[in-house]
Amino acid sequence: MSFHIDRQVAPVSEFRRVLCEQLSRAIKELNQSSPALQAGTVHTVRRRIKKIRSVVRLLHFSSPHGMPEAYLTPLSKAAEEIAAIRDAFADAETMDALSRHYSIAPSRFAGVFKFLGRRQQIASAGAGEAMHKAVVLLTSARFAVETWEDASLKRHDLPGGITRIYKRCRSSFRKASDDTSPENLHRWRRRTKDLLHILLLLQKKGSKAARKPVHRTGKLYTLLGKDHDLVHLCETLDQSAIGTQRDILIELVRSRRLKLQDKIMKLGPKLFAEKPKVFAAKCLG
Repeated sequence: MSFHIDRQVAPVSEFRRVLCEQLSRAIKELNQSSPALQAGTVHTVRRRIKKIRSVVRLLHFSSPHGMPEAYLTPLSKAAEEIAAIRDAFADAETMDALSRHYSIAPSRFAGVFKFLGRRQQIASAGAGEAMHKAVVLLTSARFAVETWEDASLKRHDLPGGITRIYKRCRSSFRKASDDTSPENLHRWRRRTKDLLHILLLLQKKGSKAARKPVHRTGKLYTLLGKDHDLVHLCETLDQSAIGTQRDILIELVRSRRLKLQDKIMKLGPKLFAEKPKVFAAKCLG
């Protein structure tokens, strides 16, 4: 089944099903991945982990008793285990996209691509062990979810959790509007991710009213992700020995980020125009 809950079924049962399904798929993907597909597998699994963490966060904010930290800790550690693989390949992809955006031949930055290529090789060499550790952690998380019961959680508790997630995201937007530091934008990105996943999880199938906020939130998350990738690329290049090319790239990144942030800041007010309780009601309407 898809990443979606059936509103006709008891919420605890449906949330448990969704979480177990995502965890099982992530474990299977890591176990069955071949060396040639490791980067793609890691990217897919990290996306699943983000979905799972967003759902757990919704449950934590909705349940009268919250969710124990034990549910989030193994997920965070699993993501950390495979982060180096994703980072190495994401930096190379970001560099490639930046070159294409400015129509610059890769040979112009041959030293940079060579450096990033070495990082990919190093990350790939340790990928097998990192993926195995992630499987162990995700299996632990799945066992915890399979045994999870919360008789206190009712359907009428969900609006409170949705409202909390929306408020946190809106607060991060306001801070980022006042100060577009990488830290503020990254925090906004993480909370936008939660909001997007909750919208996807709870939207009514075939609902036209749900499409606009999902599309708008997804677009915002993508733009914030591109900005974050550019920041990460700069941090990676700060640690490298690529000479004067670094200064040229930093300027290209700065220019690209300004254009991205202009689009980002135009989306924010549209997404957060509604009051939190109204937004929550629409999610479940």
